[in-house]
Amino acid sequence: MAIRYLTSFSRCDLKLYNLIEVEQELKDSYYTYMKNLGLMDYVDYYITPEEYESGLRLDMDFNYTNTIKTNCISLNNVHLLKNQLKIFR
Repeated sequence: MAIRYLTSFSRCDLKLYNLIEVEQELKDSYYTYMKNLGLMDYVDYYITPEEYESGLRLDMDFNYTNTIKTNCISLNNVHLLKNQLKIFR
């Protein structure tokens, strides 16, 4: 899975924390879904939009500085995203 590869690279190679931004009422659902797929190994925290954290973001829009814009994390773009993470770091 591309997201697992990218979060592993971010955590292990770049020593970054991986946070997932999600609405409060969806935190449990996201956790269960991602845990069942084995995607929680490199995710550190779930945060809400109100819990602003500075740092590098992957997002669908440029709402914050230091944002890498992408519509998805897939096998087609994971190497591009990996290279962008290296540059922004």
